Amino acid sequence: MRMNLRQIEAFRAAMEFGSATAAGEVLHVTQPAVSRLLSDLEANVGFQLFERRARGLVPTQDAHVLYEEVKRSFVGLDRISQVATGIREKATGTVRVIALSKYAEGFVASIIGQFLKDNPGIMVELESSGTAGVVEGIASQTYDVGIASATISDVLIKAVMELALQWGVKKEVLAATLVALGTSLPELVIGMTALRKGQYEILVGNVIGADILNVLFVIGVSASAAPLPIPALFLTLHLPVMLIILAWFRIAIFMAVRKGSFTRWHGGPLLAIYVIYLVLNYAMGSGA
Repeated sequence: MRMNLRQIEAFRAAMEFGSATAAGEVLHVTQPAVSRLLSDLEANVGFQLFERRARGLVPTQDAHVLYEEVKRSFVGLDRISQVATGIREKATGTVRVIALSKYAEGFVASIIGQFLKDNPGIMVELESSGTAGVVEGIASQTYDVGIASATISDVLIKAVMELALQWGVKKEVLAATLVALGTSLPELVIGMTALRKGQYEILVGNVIGADILNVLFVIGVSASAAPLPIPALFLTLHLPVMLIILAWFRIAIFMAVRKGSFTRWHGGPLLAIYVIYLVLNYAMGSGA
């Protein structure tokens, strides 16, 4: 009698699960049926594959050698099964991907490799290009997936312009609120971390230093590079609020120095001023 696939399946399951009972559960047959299949296989190959013990099946050295070949064969069978499943479920076709050159040979290739492993019936075509090429490839529908990157400043500027149109609010209002909040979040994280660790001088120094940097350095460099038109809202709202904040902050600092710390009574008015500032900003800045 010649060996058959069912015998090989029983042998593989017995090797992987260590007993005829467990192999039978995996193959959905009884334990005696598995034992019979293994005995028939041993008769066909002409040597013993397992030592039958109370605790289960113990593979012989010959069984381990045969198992290595069986594993290689089953890789091909599993591949055929995956392709057949893909055909049945219509999981076939081609995905065209374009990515920046620095990504195409790195994590993108790794992701595609895993995708192909999980979807054997699908082909993936990967091309590399610059940012303009990626954008053009997606816009022209030449590629299905595009992977590129943009600087945070590009994203923020585009988002502000789109939101200003959608909300009917002036761009300078969004810049002074949403954009300012986004760029100040790292300072908030640093401040809270420093506060938790008792490094109060880092918190205060970071905030004051960042404000001085923005007013003197950032505006100074920008104005040196190109003229900066000043919207009227800056003169009617932003500048007066800045002066009020500076006046209160100066008073609070003097009080804090005398008492030894900056308390809630000093910080509360600052928060109240900011809330009022936000409300006035959107009230006076509506109409892009």
